[in-house]
Amino acid sequence: MTKITWKGMAGSAAILLIFCACFMVGVGLAAAAPSVSVDPQMNEYDAGDTFQVTVDVNSDAENLRAVNLQLGYDPAVLVVNGVTNEALFGTDTLTISCGDDGAGTIECGIASTAGNGNYTPVAGTMLTIDFEVKAGAANGTYDLDLDSVVLKDETNTAIAGVAITDGELKVGDDIAPPVVDDPEVMISPAASGPVGPGDTFLIEVEVDSADEDLRAVNLQLDYDPAVLMVNSIANENLIPGALEAPGSGDDGAGTITYGVASTTGTYAPADGTMLSIVFEVKAGAADGTYDLDLNTVVLKDETNAAIAGVVVTDGTVQVANGPVAMPEVMISPAATGPVDIGDTFQVEVDVDSAAEDLRAVNIQLDYDPTMFMVNSITNENLLGAGALVAPGSGDDGAGTITYGVAATGGTYAPIAGTMLTIEFEVKAGATGGIYDLDLNNVVLKDGTNAAIAGVVVTDGTVEILPNVVPVPEIISHSDGDVVSKTQIVEVIDNSSQDDIMSATFEVFADINGNCDDDDVGETWAVFGTDNDGSDGWTAALDTTTVPDGQYLIKAILDDGRDTAFYIVCVEVYNPEGIILMPGWNLISFPETLENSSIDYVLQEFSDTQVDSVFYDDNGSMVVPTDFEPLKAYWVHNNMSEELVIVEEYLTPMVPSTPPSLVLHPGWNAIGHTSNVDLPAEIALSTIDDSYVKVKGPWVSSAEEYAFVGFNGFEGVINGNQVGTDVFMMDVYEGYFVFVTEECVLA
Repeated sequence: MTKITWKGMAGSAAILLIFCACFMVGVGLAAAAPSVSVDPQMNEYDAGDTFQVTVDVNSDAENLRAVNLQLGYDPAVLVVNGVTNEALFGTDTLTISCGDDGAGTIECGIASTAGNGNYTPVAGTMLTIDFEVKAGAANGTYDLDLDSVVLKDETNTAIAGVAITDGELKVGDDIAPPVVDDPEVMISPAASGPVGPGDTFLIEVEVDSADEDLRAVNLQLDYDPAVLMVNSIANENLIPGALEAPGSGDDGAGTITYGVASTTGTYAPADGTMLSIVFEVKAGAADGTYDLDLNTVVLKDETNAAIAGVVVTDGTVQVANGPVAMPEVMISPAATGPVDIGDTFQVEVDVDSAAEDLRAVNIQLDYDPTMFMVNSITNENLLGAGALVAPGSGDDGAGTITYGVAATGGTYAPIAGTMLTIEFEVKAGATGGIYDLDLNNVVLKDGTNAAIAGVVVTDGTVEILPNVVPVPEIISHSDGDVVSKTQIVEVIDNSSQDDIMSATFEVFADINGNCDDDDVGETWAVFGTDNDGSDGWTAALDTTTVPDGQYLIKAILDDGRDTAFYIVCVEVYNPEGIILMPGWNLISFPETLENSSIDYVLQEFSDTQVDSVFYDDNGSMVVPTDFEPLKAYWVHNNMSEELVIVEEYLTPMVPSTPPSLVLHPGWNAIGHTSNVDLPAEIALSTIDDSYVKVKGPWVSSAEEYAFVGFNGFEGVINGNQVGTDVFMMDVYEGYFVFVTEECVLA
């Protein structure tokens, strides 16, 4: 939280230091950063109400290539009526996945298909979500939490420093009672600038008659004519069809007078902008803050009587010939943690008096004494070794550190540096959460012993995350399993913490066959990393790329502070030919077979072993009589064990005409185009200008596709989503490819 102190101080004779109560307003000194936010951040509804939020993305100055995120909600309280993908990248938006699981998580991943050299910064709405508060929902406050947010730049690298703003929902009795508004006339924005000579700026005069019918408005706006001149005044038709009072406008001498009145005979409450005024800062204007004062403000109701109780809010404009440095007191670092029970950490209280001579400083730092204790406070001699320390400075042990220092010399200057270094310790029994380190009663005094105005105060936070080491378990495979083709390896965390950040999967060739990674010269090789566990922590292992034999598979879970692993010992078996795993298999043939009859190729199997063969022809399931090259066929193994189509029945015709296959817009079932393994970027080069993505191979045991490859992308995008340069197409495997136009695969 960032705050500014403005309130003055009351005297104390001790050491020229004065304790004050300060109140704070935000200032925009922080540098812009990429951001993802829920809008609005607060909703207030009752059971049965519907409402809408958006998820907005702003990559700031970073070129944006892809976005992945989750929005978590309480499924006991809310139901999702609709998720609208707003096509953040316009016509170049590729939706990787987007939807609601009905159990509290909305997940969406999108990528730009603009191509290298065409990625740009992007700001806009990614999702619009329609929620409904369930009947019988308990009263309370509920979070709309953004999680697993990743923005990727043009190099497919995660963009750092993304600011995340969650949302919140209040249901039932937690709703604040209705506020009765007073009629109001205000300058917006209340504070303009800083602006320099020659700059222009816009302010609006806004009017809200609250519950009163509005018939007429009259007002006067006074400004400093030595500093400002009026370039234009626009009547925004606050009261439709209203007449302007004679003489409405600027007199050029510091006063704008304006009046509007309706003559329709029908009146209603009004809330909106009455005037838009463009000012220009005159050449030679002196630095300073100047008032924009509303005077002689009158609102008239339908009876032409003056409306009572009108609140009038003036404005200011700051004129400066260069950047304005503000005095500041801050906690550094602004965010500490995560820290565990028993951990110690240090924060600094930093002071910068900007252009002001600094004579004395007084601060109060409040912390949660049930979570933290103070081990030490070090005075860093900000005002020199001879500065006096205010009596009573230190920690009260109950959650408040009070500290004051004052210089005793007669010469003062601007100062920037560290005032205090404080070491905290996390107490035994502390609970997880984010806790504030709040600066209060902050006073800086100048060389005349006067309070320095406009001090920016920046508090700190500490995240406590009691450490529970992950407890991984591979649930897709067990010791002794025989594995073939491509496998989905899945690991779960049995620690019940739901705090895993990533899973890494490795394989080790166990040549000596003792199910231990003690083989001399062998090393663990990473075959997958999953940074998004919304669909489980998984990776695909292609066993066709290694020799048959015994292997160790390791899954490593990382919660951001600790890692733990789980290992299974399996046997890889990939005989020559085509393996048919139990269940559905998607297979293909890169060349025309010498005998392509299905009865011939599958002659080793009875109808009860292989009971179905289909070809997916643009959504129509066709029962073929022959296996044709470049097509992909669904073959069902009705047994509980694998079957093998031996090479004897897969002899290619020699010579033969190179095969080709016409593809139609949409998804097409295809086979590999070569009799050796190749990346899709090469294997699908004949349709490179026509396809968007390719998925496969089909993993029978998991009933899902191992990878999704995106044309035009490189490397690993996220989990099993990869560029076509690393999407491998294996001999005899089938795939689905999405094309945008009719084309020919060859």
